[in-house]
Parts: sequence; structure tokens; C-alpha cells
Amino acid sequence: MQARFTYKIGPTVAGRVKRLDVHVGDTVKAGQVLGEMDAVDLDDRISAQQAAIKSSEAALRQAAAKETFAQTQATRYEQLLSVRGTSEETVVTKRQELAVASAALVASREDIARLRAELEALRAQRGNLRLVAPVAGLVAARDADPGTTVVAGQAVIEVIDTASLWVDTRFDQISAEGLATGLPAKIVLRSRRSQAVAGHVLRIEPPRRCSD
Repeated sequence: MQARFTYKIGPTVAGRVKRLDVHVGDTVKAGQVLGEMDAVDLDDRISAQQAAIKSSEAALRQAAAKETFAQTQATRYEQLLSVRGTSEETVVTKRQELAVASAALVASREDIARLRAELEALRAQRGNLRLVAPVAGLVAARDADPGTTVVAGQAVIEVIDTASLWVDTRFDQISAEGLATGLPAKIVLRSRRSQAVAGHVLRIEPPRRCSD
């Protein structure tokens, strides 16, 4: 008996297995967390990034307030200039102050966008440390134990899709007359002789020739 679909689950980066929550023979659901890799310093880096974002958000609010004030001042002095209540030099200065404040606001927005993107990347790395079952099935193997260091792509847990089980068997050519793909079949397991499982013939492979 074999499974058509087997899933080898492991980390995307090298690391140490922190915990495994399932054993061979356990039935699992799609999306179930089967274990987790050691995060090392990822949690601390995420916390530091969140703190940096809060600081950047405060700087953004301050930059926005300065830009609003500079805009108000520039507009006010433009009006004063129209009635000759101030000098052209003062108006130019206010325009420069507005330009500087606007540039600072843009820089603050770009900085916070960068920090948020970096935080999402760290969270994605953190999420990839979880070993998740892609489908409902049966745990067929545990190839590593907690505390073991594994490389990227190395299988830690193997899950088979129990809905894709099939029997690979041989029939004598003489008694196999009439056997065809799609025919209904009854499967009797040695462990469950009194309980037949319904199935069908998936495919028939040609007989192998023996070499002289």
C-alpha cells in the first residue's frame, strides 16, 4: 500500500527544531501546526522593529505639524506681500522653510514605510518557523527530534494524504484476463480481514519481460 501524495515538511532556513507536537501515526488537519523551529533572536528583532515604528510615527506627526505651520506661514506672508506688508526676501525665506518642511515630511513617510516593510518581512520569517500540515493526512515519519539542527529544505515531518492511498499489486497473467482500468474493486487488508474497502482499478502496467 502506498500514498500517491506525500508531503515532506521542513524549514525554509537552517535552524534548530524547538518542538514537535505530533508523532508517527497521528492524524492531522490541513493547516495544523505540527511543530516549530527555534526563533533565536527573531522575537527580539520584531519587538525592536515595532518600537522603531512607534518612534517613526511620532516623528511623522511632528513633521506633519511643521509642514502645516510652514504652509500657513508661507500663505500668510504671500498675502502680506500682495499689500506690501512685508519684503520679498521674507517671503522667499518662508517658501524655503515650507520646502524644507515638505521634504522632511516625505522623508518621514518613506522611513515609516520602510520600517513597516521590514517588520512584515520579519513576521514572515517568524511564520515560516512553524511547521504546518498542507493537507489533512497521517504522520508517516518524524525525521528529526527537538534540539536537532537541520538545514533549509530538510524534511522534519512526513505527512501522507490518506485520501490518495492505493495498492500496488501483481496478478498472474493467466488469471488477470478481463482486468481493465476503472473496474470496481474490493480491498481487504490483513489487519481488517472482515472489513472490505471499496475502490477501483486506477491503472494497469504492462508485464515486465524477463531477460535471458
